[in-house]
Amino acid sequence: MKKTVFILTLIVISICSGCGWINMASYNREEIIEKINKATTIAELEALYRVGSMQFEGVGQPYLRDVDKYASDKLYAKIDSIREKERNKRNQEKRQKRIKYVYKIYGKDSSIGDTIINEKICLGMTKEDVIISWGEPKNGINKTVGSWGVNEQWIYGWTSIPGYYGRGVSLRAIPGHYGPYLYFEDGILTSWQD
Repeated sequence: MKKTVFILTLIVISICSGCGWINMASYNREEIIEKINKATTIAELEALYRVGSMQFEGVGQPYLRDVDKYASDKLYAKIDSIREKERNKRNQEKRQKRIKYVYKIYGKDSSIGDTIINEKICLGMTKEDVIISWGEPKNGINKTVGSWGVNEQWIYGWTSIPGYYGRGVSLRAIPGHYGPYLYFEDGILTSWQD
């Protein structure tokens, strides 16, 4: 199906260029590819969505994807690359702010602080430590009050946890699966289970 559409597009372009509806002489693949390679912002690349000075009679400029699939693929790959760089930069800035915040609270030589920076947990953390590391539990808190004190079970959804455990283990999200369960005794993390 895609091959048929591509062939039909080429036929229409060749017919239209023969009739003078499209000025194919103004399209230069090397020039477009060079502009794509030199572009450093998404705005510069968005300007290349429309092809040069090629004109469909009464319609305006065609999209690059309709004229040159190779150049179009390069354009989209470059846009993805720039977005990925921007996302990595934002994540790095966020991590630096997190490190600064944690060091301000716990100091630079704190093992709990290092665990929090790495978005993990370890036994002995307070509820506040766990919240800073993983955030609030997304699936609820069960509380038991007795003569021995207060016990809590925090239920996290897999998708809400950025990292996992303080021993370097990292598990990914499993849709529809709850866990882990964290257990606190009088505000201190004493155990967990998957």
